[in-house]
Formats: sequence, C-alpha cells, structure tokens
Amino acid sequence: MEENERSGAVGLPRCLVEDIAAHLSDEIIEGKIQPGQQIIEADLQRTLGGSRAPLSYSMLKLEGQGFVK
Repeated sequence: MEENERSGAVGLPRCLVEDIAAHLSDEIIEGKIQPGQQIIEADLQRTLGGSRAPLSYSMLKLEGQGFVK
C-alpha cells in the first residue's frame, strides 16, 4: 500500500478511518447525534464493530473538522 493511502496513524488504512469519520459526520449532520451529546468510543466500537485505533483517529479527524470537541 502506498503512503498516500494511509492515514496519519501507522498501519491504519486511510479508507477505514475516512469511512468511520464519514459515517459519524453524517449522523451528526442528520441529527442522529445531537449537539453536546457525549460520544463514547466503547459504544461506537460495539456498534461499528471496529477497534479503538481507527475510532480514535476518526474522532481526531472530526475534531479537526469542527464536528466534535
């Protein structure tokens, strides 16, 4: 896999981080996740079936985009 296909995290495919971030931003935009609602990574892990690392990097991406604090 080429470097441009990876996220800032070592060994994590960009598409996984991007897919999770896109899913969560869609839920925020659609109002399924409310402003001020606490997002718990363990709950997302169970719901989305992912591991902690891609979820954490996805949350950092959303924070950088202003979706979460």
